[in-house]
Amino acid sequence: KHCLIEKPITTTLEDATTLQRSARERGVSLAVDHMMTENAYNRRARDLIGQGAIGEVNDVSLHMEFCYGSTPDEAATWRCADPKEIGGPIGDVGSHCLYMAEFLLGSEVTALSCVYTPRTLKIAVENGAFVQFRLRNGVQGTVRVAFNQLRGGPGGTLTGLGYEVYGTRGVLRGCATLFQLSGHPGEPVEVRLEVDDFKRTEKIKVNAVQNIYQAVIGRHAESIINHTPLDAGDAVHNLRLVLACYESAGDNGRMIEFK
Repeated sequence: KHCLIEKPITTTLEDATTLQRSARERGVSLAVDHMMTENAYNRRARDLIGQGAIGEVNDVSLHMEFCYGSTPDEAATWRCADPKEIGGPIGDVGSHCLYMAEFLLGSEVTALSCVYTPRTLKIAVENGAFVQFRLRNGVQGTVRVAFNQLRGGPGGTLTGLGYEVYGTRGVLRGCATLFQLSGHPGEPVEVRLEVDDFKRTEKIKVNAVQNIYQAVIGRHAESIINHTPLDAGDAVHNLRLVLACYESAGDNGRMIEFK
């Protein structure tokens, strides 16, 4: 059957490639919910970067840090209780940061190094991680993820889920752009995109927003209707990066390169 599944596609690369091969052999569409690429503000950010709005980009920072796992109930959930589920900060939200870095800059990760951050929560998975990566186009970047950061409360937490893209003529900032929000009125916080040219800050507007989850479902449905099945290649690639983060962190931050 055609399948649209939650990330990660599987917990092992072997299972992921087996699932992908099975879908190809049967001619069915297989996709994973990388929904943040459908956010109108993230798409506008990608366009601005491509148009040179902030000059030549050489650095990007993406971050998803919040508090989760501090109560017994949260600590017992799949995200926190079993490292094999890949539900800790790296697998849960580091995965989003990595595919979004590639989406925004239009280039794949070719190398990464990862280290764990200090433990302050008594959960079975990592408390947080810092990732340094390099894209094929030469841009370097960092990812910060954590389950042990208070960030003031819901407002500070949600607004801080985003990125900064650094260019020679300015900085592009996304606030609340790396989350489940779409940018509709009435959401918990405002999704914002700003360009700072070092003299002033311009708030970037978008013409229209769409529900990011409906957009993913729609794209998958179109692939079925048009007989152009998806093969989840992006999800397999993303899992490879996530697993490499864990491998690197377990080996003192060793740099891992990809072909």
